[in-house]
Amino acid sequence: MPHQLSNPDYGSCLNQDESFCPDGEWVQARTVDITRPDADPLYGRPTCTSDVAAGAGGAPSFTLKEIRTLLLLDPTIESDNAGRGVRNAETNFYTDAGVETLSTTINGVPVELRATPVSFHWNYGDGTAPRVTHVGGHAQAEFNTATPTSHVYEETGEYTVTLTTVYIGEYREADGDWVLIPGTITLDAAPVTADIWRTVTRNVADGGARLGHTAPMDMSLVMLVPALVALAALMVGGALQRVSGMGVGMIAGPTLSLLLGPVAGVSLANVAAVVSAVLLFALLRRHVDWGRFLRLAPLLIVGSFAGAWAVRSLDVHALEVLLGGSVLVAIAASLGLQRRFTASGSAPAALAGTAAGFMNTTAAVAGPALAVYAVASRWEQRSWAATLQPIFLLANLTSLATKSLFGTAVPAGVDVHWTVWTAVVVGGPIGVLIGSRIAPRVNPSRARLLAICVAGVGASVALLRGIVGLLA
Repeated sequence: MPHQLSNPDYGSCLNQDESFCPDGEWVQARTVDITRPDADPLYGRPTCTSDVAAGAGGAPSFTLKEIRTLLLLDPTIESDNAGRGVRNAETNFYTDAGVETLSTTINGVPVELRATPVSFHWNYGDGTAPRVTHVGGHAQAEFNTATPTSHVYEETGEYTVTLTTVYIGEYREADGDWVLIPGTITLDAAPVTADIWRTVTRNVADGGARLGHTAPMDMSLVMLVPALVALAALMVGGALQRVSGMGVGMIAGPTLSLLLGPVAGVSLANVAAVVSAVLLFALLRRHVDWGRFLRLAPLLIVGSFAGAWAVRSLDVHALEVLLGGSVLVAIAASLGLQRRFTASGSAPAALAGTAAGFMNTTAAVAGPALAVYAVASRWEQRSWAATLQPIFLLANLTSLATKSLFGTAVPAGVDVHWTVWTAVVVGGPIGVLIGSRIAPRVNPSRARLLAICVAGVGASVALLRGIVGLLA
């Protein structure tokens, strides 16, 4: 991106530090992004004019470090289809690194600075030899088209792609010849993840003949796979929540976490739970026990803040262990321990509300903690199922708010495709409508048990994946 350096300001050392410049003059660069004229300028460090080596005609010289700092060099890795690709087909990566220029005037001399990328060192993370290119690549609209920077993965899985860009630095006085600064600038871009899927076999007709061949899956179908899985999980969860009072979060949390990772997956499960809770609250509001709701609500918020802190503090694998372990512990409690004690007073409600808020923020699963409290406190099923809906609504809105406050709602670099967002928004309501049809014929206890079992499978997979990641 081109930048323009305005005329630098001059001053006396008395305006700064008397010992700063021996000759009493200093200069401070002020960089203005010409593409955003209203943005605040960026100020460089003050530099003594005596420290600027004079070149031909009195023009100053620059170091590579100054070139890097003043031109704000920061290459990034881009990819088609958010880094998703298929085995034995071209997956295209490219970078935004290009020629960067900047103009300034120092000691009355107009000066131009220029940084030019001369080589790009790609490592595609699959054990193949790194590739060096002299172009940064470009976006490719057509699937499975080779580019200088694309790569073919032979196995499915997730791979970490890295890029090192090498620049040369130059400067010139006015419209004179460019002066090359000895050495190079080497910068590493933030790594990205390549998610590689399998190919599929199709039969196609060619002139009436049937030909069997292996063809790469169309990328639109690849994008649909996570969306279809999410849609199915949320429809099942919505139906179970309509029948038993809980289900969306318990199924969506582990499922979306396996698809998108524990941070983004849980946040999208929170969104899905909000949508379903609004719809169910409208259907069941006359049976809500507002007294119990008000006892549980404040502690939901406290637990949510604690959960948001945990999401920010733990790495991905530790968070998967926390997600899977907490869900399994809560399920065990809801299946067994709930009948071994009787809850009365405010303390059990406070404990249940705090635990539900924490688990809802970290794992999108508040139901089991509340189920333990419901059975122990002899809470009537219809009232409990109805009261869960405003509880879920508050818990999930609070979870999204606290994680947004901590900057952990959706991590940087995670690109959630619009088809997945659509599934998250519509899957729960479709399930609720199905549940309304089958509710008179389904035992609520069995529906709740099914939801718990499905959640247990997802939690077990997340726990195992987290442990393997920590040990790797």
